[in-house]
Amino acid sequence: MKIGVIGASGFIGKAFCKQAQENGHEVIGYSRSQKDASDGIEWRVFDKSPNLDGLDAIVNYAGESVAQRWTEAKKVQFHKSRVGVTEIIVNQIKEMPADKRPKVLVNSSAVGYYGDCADTKLDEGSPLGPGYLAELCQKWEQAAYEAEALGVRVAIGRIGIVIGEGGAAWEQMKTAFKLGAGGNLSTGKQWMPWVHVDDVAGASLYACETESIKGAVNFVSPEPCRNSEFTQVLAKSLNRPAFIPAPKFALKLLFGEFGTHLLDSYRVYPAVLEREGYNFQHPKLKESLAKMA
Repeated sequence: MKIGVIGASGFIGKAFCKQAQENGHEVIGYSRSQKDASDGIEWRVFDKSPNLDGLDAIVNYAGESVAQRWTEAKKVQFHKSRVGVTEIIVNQIKEMPADKRPKVLVNSSAVGYYGDCADTKLDEGSPLGPGYLAELCQKWEQAAYEAEALGVRVAIGRIGIVIGEGGAAWEQMKTAFKLGAGGNLSTGKQWMPWVHVDDVAGASLYACETESIKGAVNFVSPEPCRNSEFTQVLAKSLNRPAFIPAPKFALKLLFGEFGTHLLDSYRVYPAVLEREGYNFQHPKLKESLAKMA
């Protein structure tokens, strides 16, 4: 296939492009400014009317990180970079002749869709949760589903906490632990739906290739863990202590509204990927962290 990737130069996008090429697909990367072809990737400009000609599939990873202090201005940017970008893609598909449109859109979302659910097991059939992140994800997904009326198969990747070398989350955690400042987030009882970047990329590609996959798909490891377990495994893999928990008030002080969401619990399972036969490249936390330490 010829696959267009919005966010191709980002952490997940790079991993996807590599796997797609290794599996014989042609990759078209999209950027806000024109780039010269490199590493076998043709680049196109992503603007209000991006050129989607010739694509069999589109994978969209666009979205400014929410892992920062939230302000009203930032929330506008969160919406624009997620819902707004998705609307541009769908509107452009609408302008194309029906027989020239891509066959599938794999659009990102996040496990924030489910809201804080404590110990409840969650799969793709679980309901929308409460709160700002859930509402943002709902609008994001609704924008993507508009493509179904245009004859495009839509798969929504609800992405968990992505780990992998070079990723912002991993580098921040590793730095904290190496400085001796690692520990649980508050009590550590909350569930963490982690996933390796290779499996986000791999699941995205699998969704492109597998016609029976449509609708919501949880891009998470089949073995979620509590924050306390994640912390201990990470500490052992880095040979560092983990005895300085971050209290709730400190997280709220440091990150504001986002700080409270750091303690949300998401016991999410990848039911659709397991049903459809996807083979996880990094299903085990201990082995995944050990390779990156």
